[in-house]
Amino acid sequence: MDGLTGSSFAVVDVIPKGPADEAGVRVGDTILAIDGRSTSELDLPEVREQMRRRPVGDHVKLLLESNGKRHTVVVTLRDLA
Repeated sequence: MDGLTGSSFAVVDVIPKGPADEAGVRVGDTILAIDGRSTSELDLPEVREQMRRRPVGDHVKLLLESNGKRHTVVVTLRDLA
């Protein structure tokens, strides 16, 4: 998940069989909120750093928009190394 577009984050990459892929996040989705906080209030580099520091097994709730429809997914963090 990567790009910043206005007040939301655009998903530009998803690791195949990774946590986001398994939760249903797709390239082209727009992330509108993370754990209930609007992405308009968040800084993308800070979000990335916070995700790296969160423990394996932690759950991240994402509000996504895909093809004009909103839905929520829960990503379970895990070590990809």
